[in-house]
Amino acid sequence: MVCTPRDSQLPVRPDIPETVRADHPGRRTRSRARGTRPTAVLAVLVALVILAAGCGSEDASSASESSATETQQTETDQETEQEDASTSEDGDADDASSSDGETRTVETLYGPVEVPVSPARVFALDEYAGAIMLSMGIEPIGAFAPYAARIPRAILDDAGVETTEAIFGEWNLELLAAADPDLIVLVDVQNEEAVQSFSQIAPAVVLPFVAPWRDVLAAIGEATGDMDRVARIQDGMEARIAEITETVDGSPVFSIVGTGPVFGTFTIGNDTSTAGILDEIGYARPSPQMEPSVVGASLPLSPENLVDHDGDILVGLGGDDSFYSIDELQALPLFASLQAVQNEQWVQALGEIWVNSDPFSMFWVIEDVARISAGEQPGTVDDRQDRWAAYLALADG
Repeated sequence: MVCTPRDSQLPVRPDIPETVRADHPGRRTRSRARGTRPTAVLAVLVALVILAAGCGSEDASSASESSATETQQTETDQETEQEDASTSEDGDADDASSSDGETRTVETLYGPVEVPVSPARVFALDEYAGAIMLSMGIEPIGAFAPYAARIPRAILDDAGVETTEAIFGEWNLELLAAADPDLIVLVDVQNEEAVQSFSQIAPAVVLPFVAPWRDVLAAIGEATGDMDRVARIQDGMEARIAEITETVDGSPVFSIVGTGPVFGTFTIGNDTSTAGILDEIGYARPSPQMEPSVVGASLPLSPENLVDHDGDILVGLGGDDSFYSIDELQALPLFASLQAVQNEQWVQALGEIWVNSDPFSMFWVIEDVARISAGEQPGTVDDRQDRWAAYLALADG
């Protein structure tokens, strides 16, 4: 995931056009049908009355007047029935709206948020948040894709969720408003002003990014109201961690490094979900990597100090995408001198997964570490479907 520095300011548009807010697709407009008096019929009746009077026939006059009275009464009854039907229809709509309007309070990174108890139109502002909702049994009505993350976007595509290309920090608020969501979800963008602009459209729940993996899971359970599903995921991941721990002898040093045009040369901080998993399994990290992250999950490092990041095992973050370049990492002057490289104890792992914190990414990292510990290669994009199916099986119990 690509994240901006904590003090960065994203362009926001708190002034959502009134036309966008007022004309959401699917919003009901109430109207009442009115009866229309057939004036032509009245004119004929009046003519009959006059004709009857001219002929001096009291019976005909009486019959005409009676007919006119009955016709007018029929029209009045029809109009009353139409009014009653319209009022009943409006009342039914009000009842349906109120039954769907039940809310609850969710504690988020930016304070309490009132969200629907049963949201029907969830929109994800990034592909990771979209995949999180899918894993919780909630299908988003749409998602933006600002991170160019292939695995979560492919998961959304496979589920039939429409994703829209986006640039981080330049969300299309008009498009978001037109989708008429009743809940917005996103992974933390570390910008409160941006979150406020989203909240003008619908309640916005921000999920943690840099945090221990159990805290991330708890926040997801809080946001969706499904703590049972979260508990099954946590139990399954903890059991898998315990299995891998049995295969690790001592405290081998596990180093993670990457490079690319966005982050430069970097590692990941010790406050990330990935770092926490490595610690639980029993791996140590090089001392310079035992610092909190600075930009998103990343901790910048100087290529001249790359030897300080050597280890018994080295994971190079790559994946053939625009954010993590394994070729640039291998081209660093000191890379070939690392003991892990010379001992052939280094592997390439997917950067878009290892720098993240969503539960599926952490499930993926756990499986990667299991392979690495067994002397095998980590997963690739081709493993996506199998690992997603295994993760859902864990969540479903």
